[in-house]
Amino acid sequence: MRNYFSILRSQFLISSGQSLIEILVALSITLILLSVSTVTIVTALNNAQHTKNRNLSSHYAEQGLEIVRQMRDSDWQTFSALSGSYCLAETCTRVSSSGGNCGRKVTSSCGANVDTFSREVRIERNIAACNLGGNSNNLRATVTVAWSDGQCASNNDYCRQVSQTACYANLYSDPSL
Repeated sequence: MRNYFSILRSQFLISSGQSLIEILVALSITLILLSVSTVTIVTALNNAQHTKNRNLSSHYAEQGLEIVRQMRDSDWQTFSALSGSYCLAETCTRVSSSGGNCGRKVTSSCGANVDTFSREVRIERNIAACNLGGNSNNLRATVTVAWSDGQCASNNDYCRQVSQTACYANLYSDPSL
């Protein structure tokens, strides 16, 4: 009988050790799965934020080109005199040759002037790609919207950007119109 109890006791100790190993293996697998799930969720959230910012910046660039088009339509003389880089804040309805939120860019960046985005427009004259119908009195406007995210070197660095370009001409250059 004593032998029987010692056999049962040794089997219990062996099965207890196996249970401990099984628990440790199950915990390790659970931790690995949780880590993989966390990395996947964080990556998906970062990608979603990047897509959102890219869509917003495209929208803001389109708005900037619309402001430039309206300037061309309302006052060609003033518009055709513009050349260079200008800040184009959210509140701007036109760009001006003076400085400020709606004027000539005087620093390396316009700063966060449309929500957390930085929007600027570069106007160039007599660009060959914009010479429509042999008329060299055309302008090219490029609106660039930049933003910062977790991938930038610093939060003050606008390392992401979207640009849209359009050519503009004087629609009313024919005096008979």
